[in-house]
Formats: sequence, C-alpha cells, structure tokens
Amino acid sequence: MKHLILAGILVLLLAAGCSNKSKIRSQAQEVYQQGIELLETGAVNDLLKATDLFRKSVQIDSTFAAGFAQIAITNAYLAGNYNFLSPDKAYSEAIPAAYKAVTLDANLAEGYVAKALIDQYHNWRWLEADRNLKRALEIEPDNVEILLENGWSEIILNKPEEAGKMFERAKQLAPDSPRVRSFLVFEMIYSGRFDEARKHILDVINTNPQDAYGYWDMAVLCSKEGSHEEAIKNLNIQIPLMKGDIADELALLGYNYGRIGKTDEALAQIARLDEAAANGIYVSPVDKAWIYCGVNDKENALVNLEKGFEQRANRMGYDLRFYSFIYQPIADDPRFIELLKKSNLQ
Repeated sequence: MKHLILAGILVLLLAAGCSNKSKIRSQAQEVYQQGIELLETGAVNDLLKATDLFRKSVQIDSTFAAGFAQIAITNAYLAGNYNFLSPDKAYSEAIPAAYKAVTLDANLAEGYVAKALIDQYHNWRWLEADRNLKRALEIEPDNVEILLENGWSEIILNKPEEAGKMFERAKQLAPDSPRVRSFLVFEMIYSGRFDEARKHILDVINTNPQDAYGYWDMAVLCSKEGSHEEAIKNLNIQIPLMKGDIADELALLGYNYGRIGKTDEALAQIARLDEAAANGIYVSPVDKAWIYCGVNDKENALVNLEKGFEQRANRMGYDLRFYSFIYQPIADDPRFIELLKKSNLQ
C-alpha cells in the first residue's frame, strides 16, 4: 500500500512538472510570436523591438530553441544588412545563440538559417551558408523567409535563374510582402533587367510614397545605370523618411555626388557620417569607401575597405560584388583584388 501511495505521489509530481513546463513554453511562444509579427515591416526599430521580445522568450524558457534562433537572425540582419549594429556587438550575441538553437533542436529550420546568415555576413563562407539554407528548406519548404534567403544564396553563387525560382515561389506564398518585393527587385537589378526593376519600384513608390525602401531600391538601380542625378533625387527623398538610420544612404549619396563632379557635396557626406557616428549610429568604414570611390580618391577608398575587412564590417563580403559598380575606380588595384580573394569572392 505504501508503495502505491508513493507511486501515486510521483505520478502527480511528474504531471505537475509537465504542466508547469507546458505553461512556461506557452508563455515563451506567445512573446516570441509578438516578435515575429514585428519582423515583416523590415523597419530597424521593429527589428530591435523584436530582438528584445526574442530575448524575453528565452528568459522565460531557457530551452526555447526558436527564440535563440531569432536572436541570432535579427542581430545578423541589424549588423550585416541594415548597417545599424557594430559587428562586434551583434555577433557576440548572434553566434552563440545560433549554435544554442541548433543544439537544442536539430530539426529547427530557423537554427540553420541563423548559422547561414552568420556565415554570409560575418565569416564569408558562402558554400557552408548555402548548405545550411538548403537544410532549412528541406525542413520547411514553404517558409517564405527561408525561400528568400535561399534565393539570395543562389545569387551569391551566381545562379540567378535558381534565385528567381525561389523568389517567385515566395511571391506566390506572400504576394503582398515588402520583403519579397525587395528581394525580387534586387534579383532584377543583379540580372540586368533594369526596365523591369524600374517598373516594379515605381509601382511601389506610387502606391506608398512614404515607403522609404522604395527610394533606396530606385537609387541603387539609378546608380548602377549611371543615372546619378536621379539617384541623388531619390536619396534626398528617402533620407528624411529613415528616422536617423541613414549611414548607407549618405554613403550612396556621396558616391553619386562624386560621380557628377560635385566633390564638395560628396565629401560633405563624410562629415554627416561622422556626425551620425558621434550620435551613436554605427557607421561602417565601407560607407566612407563608397564616397571616396565616387570622388576617385583611391587611396582613402582602399584604406577604409581594409578597415572594413578587419572589422568584418557591414557592406563587406558579398556586397563587394553586388555593388561592384561603385568599385570601378579601384577594380584593378592589387589591394582590392586581394580583398576579394580574402573574402572568398575570387
């Protein structure tokens, strides 16, 4: 009888423990979902808020793999794509979070995405990143974000047709997504389909004139086409809409001023970048390199690119290729070629 009573107590304790774990996981998932809902806008402030929510989710449940994965993903975006966080700050949190996610759940697709983004933005290991993204896609073949990241990986590996397939599938699943739209536009620009890209961007701008990223897309397109004055016009519309997150925009603005011979206006953007840095905004050395390329100051361009390499800074890595039109003044310089080699791009 005594043994039966003890067994019954044990069953009750185990049930209570399971119930408590389930409650904790439910609370973590609720907070996590709030963060996920913020990601779709693509706005920096929303990414920052989302990251805080993901941190809260793993504070609630220290075994919640999805929360760790998203901490890594958002940090990688904020450092590697948005030029908002310094690499040392972002990746000191992102790298351990990514590996924690995969350790906790080897079948979590987002864990492999997190590892892939770190390899793309920080380690410049393109094939390893692609392998992790393919693994994520095997787990969740209809996940829009995973399709987009796989498409971008195909661009990095110079497979634009495969990239297009990924992006079109993402568009079928999420036809109104701003993120999908942005990836489609950059694939069009990469593939040289400028007229198609222009039409697509104009549709976005005309539909929502307050969409800052539409003007960025147009400015990149115009810069690559050599329509520098049009690029300047679009950037001057975009910058006031960005609420301070303007380092890349100032860099591209300075580049375009330089290309039309307005050297003073170009170099004025260096001063604006320094002011932004003084106000706490992260400024990659590559931003200054863009401006120096615009005014054909090869030495200062290379010095800043070398700093960018040492720091694993934003706009290094694959962006040396994607924005290759900026680097024409130094494309044949042995130091630039060496940077491409060290970035695994040659």
